[in-house]
Amino acid sequence: MIKGKGISAAVLLALLVTGCCFLHSRADEEIANLGPRVTGLSGMLEVMNKRLPRDIPEAEFINRSVERDPSVLVPFVGLKLHTNRGGNHVLLLVCDGGDKIAYYEDSSSTSKCPDRNYSLKERPPCNFTLDPGVKYENCDN
Repeated sequence: MIKGKGISAAVLLALLVTGCCFLHSRADEEIANLGPRVTGLSGMLEVMNKRLPRDIPEAEFINRSVERDPSVLVPFVGLKLHTNRGGNHVLLLVCDGGDKIAYYEDSSSTSKCPDRNYSLKERPPCNFTLDPGVKYENCDN
């Protein structure tokens, strides 16, 4: 009987570990699939960057930028969105809900400046690495 309990415990442990890995992989896949949605939101922010006052709070800037289609924000529920407005461009930084890990840094769909699609293994801190006011090589600003 003791052997049977040991085997059951080992099977249960294996199932728990496998289940945790499956859930983690699913979360990683969902983050990886956000790329096109990040680009779409970034483009909306870029358009409104020129139309909205620079001194409005970040949350208001994001919400007013998506007024025509607020469903754009649905895939980002539970994540933190940050913007950096400078020059003629806006940067969008997408981080985990705790504001510790950056997943994407996008310079907008209208800019040829570099974007950062961080691999899921990198897990860099939630900080901007680009500057919207800097002229990067091969950029249109």
